[in-house]
Amino acid sequence: LKAADTMTITTNTTGATSMTTYVPGLDAAIRRESFVADLITYGGEIDGGIITFSEHKNPDGGAGMVAEGAVKPLSDFDIVESSAAVQKIAIRNKSSREILRRIGQLETFIKNDLLKQLDLEKDSQLLSGDGTGDNLTGILANATPFSVVGTPFALNVVVPETVDVLLCGLDQVYRGFFTPNFIVMNNSDVTSMKLSKGNDNHYIMPPFTASDGTTIEGVRVIKNAGVTIGTFLIGDFSKSEYYIEDNVNVSSWMENDDFSKNLLTWIAELSLVHYVKSNNYGAFVTGNIDAAKILITRP
Repeated sequence: LKAADTMTITTNTTGATSMTTYVPGLDAAIRRESFVADLITYGGEIDGGIITFSEHKNPDGGAGMVAEGAVKPLSDFDIVESSAAVQKIAIRNKSSREILRRIGQLETFIKNDLLKQLDLEKDSQLLSGDGTGDNLTGILANATPFSVVGTPFALNVVVPETVDVLLCGLDQVYRGFFTPNFIVMNNSDVTSMKLSKGNDNHYIMPPFTASDGTTIEGVRVIKNAGVTIGTFLIGDFSKSEYYIEDNVNVSSWMENDDFSKNLLTWIAELSLVHYVKSNNYGAFVTGNIDAAKILITRP
């Protein structure tokens, strides 16, 4: 006869009894937040695959003082038509019906994950699409390189900090007759700017910046990991425009022999067009922070 004894997990279970508590839900992979579309101008929905616009270019002549009975000064200009083509962003997922059935809320999670990835690609294209192939032409492709040529601060700033570069960039936008409304930088560069200290180890907080570093001369600083570290973009972001031809669409169907394999394909797609008019290229200034410091450093 077996004598009764103290029960323990080691001696009285075979592993078939569940010892876990399942927390429902699926924790999403960490991705950065999109930001560009919130800063620029959204023109609405369009029907065609190409958007066309005209610009006032090459003005000649001008107003002047005229004596009585004299001929008035003559002026003229060109009207230049330009266009930008709609491009498509898309992503897909293929799943078995078994996994969709056995993991709760997986279908909803897949849809949301596809939409998130679609949104991040849209964000990257609006900012840095190079305009080649199927890429959009982003803001950076038409932004003006940082320059201090002909200014009083060229090679004239003693021990420049990042904030000095940004001030010169703001001045460049103003010199182009635009009013900047945002500065965008990588998170780490904003942190480095805030950590700048003097020789006596005190934090450098210029009087023209907000105490938390979120504005410089009244212009808001936007930080996001989508901006290449070590670079900056300053501008009047209202001069960047985008339109949508086919809004975000998520659909599912079976393709090829998926029915016989019990598979389902999910597709998310978005068709849009983006442009900065050539007259407004000067509304944006971009550059490398360290290279810009060299251009303003007093020898």
